[in-house]
Amino acid sequence: MSSETTMVAEQCRLQEWAAQIRDCQRRPASMSVVSWCACHGITKANYYYRLRRVREACLESIPGEDLPQQIVPVYRPAL
Repeated sequence: MSSETTMVAEQCRLQEWAAQIRDCQRRPASMSVVSWCACHGITKANYYYRLRRVREACLESIPGEDLPQQIVPVYRPAL
């Protein structure tokens, strides 16, 4: 049960981070990421960490990992 609780907590955290990232991306053009982070009480490094984690979670949710991989021959011209 604790693993299920952990998964739910992680999903909630990722949703919160995704909302923060959307908010940052909607900031005024004249405001830098650093300024936005300072206004919201997080560091620039923490923002980019959250951005990376949200992107990874999105990529993991895309179906298609079970597709068979194909080997594509590479053409090499004769020397």
